[in-house]
Amino acid sequence: MNINTSNENDVCIVELDGKLDTASATPTEVSLTELLDSGVSQMLIDFGKVPYIASSGLRVLLKIAQRLSKDGGKLHVCCLNEMVSEVFEISGFDKILAVYKNSQDAKEAF
Repeated sequence: MNINTSNENDVCIVELDGKLDTASATPTEVSLTELLDSGVSQMLIDFGKVPYIASSGLRVLLKIAQRLSKDGGKLHVCCLNEMVSEVFEISGFDKILAVYKNSQDAKEAF
């Protein structure tokens, strides 16, 4: 998993590139938690280059969302492909997280 970050209008934009599965979940969680520890309170995770997500990846998203919510922040996700979108729907994560079709809509929603 490759993780690229940028900032735009106080929103930390995280672009994931690779499968978010058992092998990549822990390192991804560590990276995202470090961003939160550095003071990030609004995070947009772009799934445009994520072909697959496992339950371990969903767990990471839930932990990050809970921490942001507890601290008064927000997590938005965008650009889910068909397979990832289906996993979100089946698991109910499309109801738990703010999911957007594209990054522009997700940014504007902050």
